[in-house]
Amino acid sequence: MYPGPLVRGNRTLTEGALDRSFRLPIMNRQVLLLLFLVIACVARAQESSSPPYRLERDIPYRTGNDLSDYARERCRLDVYWPTQSSNSPTVVWFHGGGLTGGDKSIPAGLKERGFAVVAAGYRLSPQVKAPEYIQDAAAAVAWTFRNIARYGGSTNRIFVSGHSAGGYLTAMLGLDPRWLAAENIDAHQIAGLFIDAGTPVTGSGAAGASSLMVYVALVVVTENPSIDAYGAVKLLHMTGAI
Repeated sequence: MYPGPLVRGNRTLTEGALDRSFRLPIMNRQVLLLLFLVIACVARAQESSSPPYRLERDIPYRTGNDLSDYARERCRLDVYWPTQSSNSPTVVWFHGGGLTGGDKSIPAGLKERGFAVVAAGYRLSPQVKAPEYIQDAAAAVAWTFRNIARYGGSTNRIFVSGHSAGGYLTAMLGLDPRWLAAENIDAHQIAGLFIDAGTPVTGSGAAGASSLMVYVALVVVTENPSIDAYGAVKLLHMTGAI
């Protein structure tokens, strides 16, 4: 199952090194803290005090006359951004809920940190089946690449993250390039992934995903090449999470 060493920057991490570094069973509050620390190192906000922030809600990221009413309802996102910053990092955040519930929201732990947050909704099972929620997530990330500059964000500093089912969507977008390629976006443009409690791909259940929940915090710098359609499973196997 081990597909070979993982390359990060100029370093090659072996399976054992990954296991020692990333086997982190942690709670959601700690996950948000670690994500904040990672992005804050990139942001290095220039202001001595917190800049004012704005929130724009319910922006459709899918358009077209062929959309169902359900798609028009779910395929929307909220943008929260520092109004006095330029070229700021952005976190695209996918909510959890087992692919059967949940709704978009800006996590409190990511507010007023010097970076923008894009919280995206997506369609849910049983109204849709795989891979439609993955396609929605890809469309939301593509919208971010095409529009975040209007909110002072840098397209070179877009991170993707999520909790539970959102972690699963994050892994699929970062490790299987075909989903973003369908939106004319190269997955390697993502600055990094942060996966919290991702659900591995394939398996059984109404959502078309495995019922196994994996709690793992992982930052993947995208100099690491994508693996394949089952990259999420292989990567979690490498970390010792499954």
